[in-house]
Amino acid sequence: MNYKLLLSVVSLISATNAASCWSNALGYECCKGCTVIESDASGDWGIENNQWCGIPSSCKANNTGNTSCWSKSLGYDCCKECNTVYTDGDGDWGFENNQWCGISDSCKSTGNDNPGNNDDKPNDEPPSNTNDPFNPTNNLATSPITDKRKRVGQTTRYWDCCKPSCAWNYKAKVTHEVYSCRKDGSIEPVVYATSGCGGGQAFMCNDQQPWEINDKLSYGFAAANISGSDEEHWCCACFKLTFTSTSIAGKQMIVQVTNTGGDLGNNHFDIQMPGGGLGLFDGCSPQFGVDASKWGNKYGGLTSESQCSLLPKVLQPGCHWRYGWFEDADNPAMEFEEVQCPQELVDITGCARLA
Repeated sequence: MNYKLLLSVVSLISATNAASCWSNALGYECCKGCTVIESDASGDWGIENNQWCGIPSSCKANNTGNTSCWSKSLGYDCCKECNTVYTDGDGDWGFENNQWCGISDSCKSTGNDNPGNNDDKPNDEPPSNTNDPFNPTNNLATSPITDKRKRVGQTTRYWDCCKPSCAWNYKAKVTHEVYSCRKDGSIEPVVYATSGCGGGQAFMCNDQQPWEINDKLSYGFAAANISGSDEEHWCCACFKLTFTSTSIAGKQMIVQVTNTGGDLGNNHFDIQMPGGGLGLFDGCSPQFGVDASKWGNKYGGLTSESQCSLLPKVLQPGCHWRYGWFEDADNPAMEFEEVQCPQELVDITGCARLA
C-alpha cells in the first residue's frame, strides 16, 4: 500500500473540512476550537480573535459529555438552586452568593424579580442569516421624540463601575452601543466583553459622570425604569429631569439612559454619580484595585464632600458635583420628559438612537 499517497489524501480531506463549514455560507469563518458560545437555527457559534465563527459538526462528539449549563459560556456559574429572578434572550438567571448564575434547563421556575441595580448580563445573539448585526450606516437619522408627556418620577444615585446594560449589543437600534471601558480608562472595543462585575474586563467609563452647565442645568447619565417601556425604547434616549423637591427644586438635568435597574420602581431614574453608593454590585474594587466597600454606605454612598478624596482622582469631579450643583440632595422627586440628546452626551457614550 502506498502510505504516502494515503496520508496525502487524508491530509487533503482534513484541510478541506477545516477550510469550509456551514458558517462560510453566512460569511463567517469556521472555528478552530469547539467552545460553543451561542446556538441558533443555523448552528453552534463560537468567538475566536474577537470574531464570531461557526463550530464544525466534528465538535459535536466532543460536546456530548458536557454537563455544564449554558451560562458557563458567558462567564457565569450554574445556579445550585432553581429560583429564577430574571429572564432574557440568553435564558433564565438566578442570583446566589451575590453573583448572577444560570438556571439549569432542568429547572422549571418562572419568576422575574431582578434584585440588581444593573442588568449586567449580555444579550450576545450571534450573527446569522436571520439575525444580522444592525448596521447603523443604513439609517443615521436620529429618532424623533414621539412621547412628549411630562411624567412624575423619582430619583436615586449610584456608581458601581459595572459595564452598563446598554453597552451590550442588540439592546436597541442605535448608532453604537454605549461605550464600556477597560481598567486603564480606554474604550473596550469588544461589545460582548464580560463585565468587570462578572470577572471580566469591561467597566463603566470614568467620563460617564455628571457636570454642571450653569447654575440651573447639568448633564449626566442614569439607569432607568420607565413605566410602559423597555430597554429597546429607553437605551441611549435622553430625558430632561425637572426637580420638584429638596433644595434643588426648579433645577434641571438632562440625562442619557445608559443602564437598567431591575430593582427600580416605575418612572425611576438612578443618577450616576461617583461615590453615590455601589448598590448590589461592586465593579470598582477590581477596576481600581481598592476596597470600594469603604466608599461610604452601600446605598447612598459617601456622607460628606471631604470623603470625595477617598475616590480615585478621575472620579472626584463627579463627586464634588454632588455636593456643589446638586447640593447633596437626597433622592429628589422630579418631573421628566424625553428630549433630543445633547451632542456632548452622545460624544461621551458613542450612542445615539436611530429612527
